[in-house]
Amino acid sequence: MITGELYLAAIETWAGIFCFATAIFTYTNKNLILKGRNQIVAILLCSSILIFSGIIAWHLDGVNTPWAYYLIRISNFLVFILPYVDEFLFLQYITMYMSRNKLSILLREAVYFICMLGIALVVVGLFNHMYYSFDENNAYIRGPMFGLSQLLGILMFAFIITNIFIERKQLGRVMFYAFVIYAICPVVAVIFTLVRYTTLSQLNLGIAAAVLIMFMILSREQNIVMLKQKEEIIKQRERLLEQERQVSELKISIVLSQIRPHFMFNSLNAIYYLCEKDTEMAQKAISDFSDYLRGNMDSMSVNNLVPFDRELRHIRAYLGLEKMRFGDDLTLVYEFEEMEFYLPPLTVQPIVENAVKHGVGKKNGGGTVIMHTCKYDGYFEIRVSDDGVGFDPKKKDDDGKVHIGIDNVKKRLNDMCGGKLIINSKVGEGTVSIIKIPEACINEQYMFEHIRQSDNKKLAKGD
Repeated sequence: MITGELYLAAIETWAGIFCFATAIFTYTNKNLILKGRNQIVAILLCSSILIFSGIIAWHLDGVNTPWAYYLIRISNFLVFILPYVDEFLFLQYITMYMSRNKLSILLREAVYFICMLGIALVVVGLFNHMYYSFDENNAYIRGPMFGLSQLLGILMFAFIITNIFIERKQLGRVMFYAFVIYAICPVVAVIFTLVRYTTLSQLNLGIAAAVLIMFMILSREQNIVMLKQKEEIIKQRERLLEQERQVSELKISIVLSQIRPHFMFNSLNAIYYLCEKDTEMAQKAISDFSDYLRGNMDSMSVNNLVPFDRELRHIRAYLGLEKMRFGDDLTLVYEFEEMEFYLPPLTVQPIVENAVKHGVGKKNGGGTVIMHTCKYDGYFEIRVSDDGVGFDPKKKDDDGKVHIGIDNVKKRLNDMCGGKLIINSKVGEGTVSIIKIPEACINEQYMFEHIRQSDNKKLAKGD
């Protein structure tokens, strides 16, 4: 008998050490993803104290010394009261996973009541010795109502198990098994305690086993979830890299589509002649040509929306060169009601270029290109209209080619800000192109720019 209890004491000692070490590991390891981390740590620590209290009470049983007199009474008190505290903490934990089902709530309230009643009876038992007492040799003696403490525990676990079964769909398979094991192990230990008496509490070992098994199951489940999340993050990064590659390719195609060999040749040729006739005009043309090229090249390094005034500078540079070429045949009108908004880079310039090249440029005597901005019905609108030759939107060009600039504008408006491009045209009357950009997207961009500028200031200060 003594040998058997020594083995049991050794097992409980290691279980207590393991519970304590696991609590410290769970609390300090921030990489461990566990829902209700603090509750789990509290359960593990409570179980550890309970086990060590049982070991101390068993070791000091019958030791008749002044310090043992008080220590054995304290440890026995903890052995009787901590199981209720442990189950109270466990119920607090599993409530996070359960629904607001009326029957479930009623069962949980019943368990809380048993916990409170059990704690109160343990305190009363200190005075009337209903659960335990000590003889003149400081030896532990079971009280006449010892079985009540065990039956309260069985009743409490029965309610918990019933609650878990009711909530099995809500909990899921893994959580259901983990909680059932936690609830059943102490019940088995209590039954063994009632059937086969030992001076060492078998309930402590049952609770320790339940806590550790539940912890291992939950940790494994959380690790699986974490691995799935990491896999999803990797997939998202791969998708992001692919999108960035596509955006880079798109930027290159945009820039290449804007660098028209004939336009550049005509611009340089006009600048060449101006150098002899009008040096001041030549200098302005060179400045416009430089700004035009810089705007195209800068767009390759931009990943976000850009302010409208930046896009406008690029458009003015382009139109300055075209005005030099067409002279009085090209009239430009700017009507800006709104200027404070963002848009994808190189969005308006291809539209303006089409208005000049395919609209006004093909009309005898030239015509007028009007740029107008406003805010209407939750959108910022940019309207580019011309009174040129127009075209039939249902028909392709004679050469059957697709205008890559327009296609890119539509794609980038949709992808970058949820915007859209609407083109209306009639042969002989002209073309109206409307760019619509959601105001909500612009507000987000302003917020992003504000945060980014704030972060840059903090980095500059070394915060």
